[in-house]
Amino acid sequence: MTFGSSRGRLGLILGLLVFSHALGAVALSGGVGKAARKADAARDLFGERRIPLAIPDFIVEGDAPAALGREIPAIIAGDLGLTPFFELVAPESAEAVLVGRVETKGDTVTLEVKILETAGNALLFGRKYSAPRGRYGNAVHRLANDVPFAFTGVRGIFDTDLAFSAHPAAGGETGRGKEIYLVGIDGENLRPVTANGSFNLFPRWAPGGKQLAFTSFQTGVPRIYLRNLGTQREDALVSSGTSMSPGGFSPSGDILYYSRSESGTTDIYALPVDGESAARVASGAISTSPTVSPDGTLMAFVSDRNGAPGIFVKELGKTASERQVTPPGKFATSPCWSPAGDQIAFTSQERGKFSLMLVRPDGSDLRQLLSGGGDYIDPTFSPDGRFLAYTFQEKGRSELRIVSLDGRFTRRVFSGLSGIGSPSWSPRR
Repeated sequence: MTFGSSRGRLGLILGLLVFSHALGAVALSGGVGKAARKADAARDLFGERRIPLAIPDFIVEGDAPAALGREIPAIIAGDLGLTPFFELVAPESAEAVLVGRVETKGDTVTLEVKILETAGNALLFGRKYSAPRGRYGNAVHRLANDVPFAFTGVRGIFDTDLAFSAHPAAGGETGRGKEIYLVGIDGENLRPVTANGSFNLFPRWAPGGKQLAFTSFQTGVPRIYLRNLGTQREDALVSSGTSMSPGGFSPSGDILYYSRSESGTTDIYALPVDGESAARVASGAISTSPTVSPDGTLMAFVSDRNGAPGIFVKELGKTASERQVTPPGKFATSPCWSPAGDQIAFTSQERGKFSLMLVRPDGSDLRQLLSGGGDYIDPTFSPDGRFLAYTFQEKGRSELRIVSLDGRFTRRVFSGLSGIGSPSWSPRR
């Protein structure tokens, strides 16, 4: 993109604010611009330079409250501020401008937006969104997802959630046990999944983002449950064993991989969620924390068979195919696959401090992402593979944070409860 004159850009923007409501929406793929422009923008978003973007107030029509014209751009700006990709600027300094209108009719809120290049009046993207009046924020987050798409062809992750466990707050005091919670990656819309006064741990998303598996002691003994977040139906999937934890699902969602301790050993099992019997897939010493690659062919897990806990990778369906991918004797736990399947994030411990690490599935390219100034544990990849969420702990406090894969961008997401742990990033919905 190139800069036009300041006067020309401002005139264009003012004209769009007046007449944008009369312009028809374009198809999702129709306003993206030329391949060369998209490639340049992709380099900007993944390189050093942020794209200067302006988001003026929306035009308000129908019986929509006038405040929505300001609130919607603020939500979009807040979402985009969670990433290092855009620089939000005044219109006269922008290379691109997002203009829009909002209209309410009855219980429906409709948004229409366009993203335009200020030099040359090129239409990069246009679309309409609608949602029930009480949940218009969902439509705004979907809109924000399409902003990076307009420049790179890759959607954002602003309508996703983090599931995690934490001590409940009751009357300003920390409650008993731990509950499972969800929170948007903007730190808003906190809501409980469980409220049984017990210990509920290790939430793991099923593909599609409509179900969560987790361990609960609500009956006095540990069991793994599967909760449908829409119907609130909760089924016990695993009921035997002295301790157990879900690791993750197969890409199709029909198999849950979990670890179970019994008779002094901890092994990993694969359980068809349709009710068939579980099959042992890894054993020997302690084997736990299974996570399956996006193509379903490999499983990363933790074992102490070589001394200290380390990360191993196993070819599923083969018996003699396990290899350690972290240095022997070095503490490593909490593996998580990247969506592309080319990296495994994990927690490492050295000299009593925990740090975040990355490694290739073959054990190459081992590198440290975050360390020092506290403990960094339990990484979980974003659906687009650009970020990790994790738990940060220091001096008795804990919070959810995100970090870009190059380590240059970090942001706190949530810190409103104590004992935060085991975050799991939801799929796109």
